[in-house]
Amino acid sequence: MSLHMKLAKLNRRELFLLMIAILAACFALFIYFVQPFLEKYDALNNSIDSMQTGIMKGKKYLDRNADQEACFITVINTHKAPLDVANISNVVIKDIGLFAKSVGLSLREIKPAYVDKEGDFLKAAVQLQIVGNLQNILDFIKKIENNDGLFVIEKAVLSQNKNGITLQMTLYRVYYAG
Repeated sequence: MSLHMKLAKLNRRELFLLMIAILAACFALFIYFVQPFLEKYDALNNSIDSMQTGIMKGKKYLDRNADQEACFITVINTHKAPLDVANISNVVIKDIGLFAKSVGLSLREIKPAYVDKEGDFLKAAVQLQIVGNLQNILDFIKKIENNDGLFVIEKAVLSQNKNGITLQMTLYRVYYAG
């Protein structure tokens, strides 16, 4: 006997109970399979909301400094630990050193210049001197411009000597610390 024939023999009460059982099974499957994804979705939405808040604050910063291009601003979570200004400068120095090394430049000097706080934003500046050929220096500047962090070149001076082209530069990275 087919399923269709068996269902045809059921009275209305039995059909109603069967439908309730099917709905209960569907609800249980929903809770078991879909609920964890909904929780992850809510957590992701909360994360996106907090990122959008940081981006809006970053947009306000960029509006005040309209000559800068838009890009991501690194968020520093100051609620977990006190802000370590020296460590921020070291992170910028490490990043710049890696950029220079990746394009084949010789890093002659790099040192912290200053760290300023403007509202919710922190500017960590470094001064550096690198030597290489013009193409490597252009590649280095492109790496800075294409980086996810907001790097701003404050001052740059090119000169030529017997070792190649020397670039002396002051640049800073903006962090959101609010």
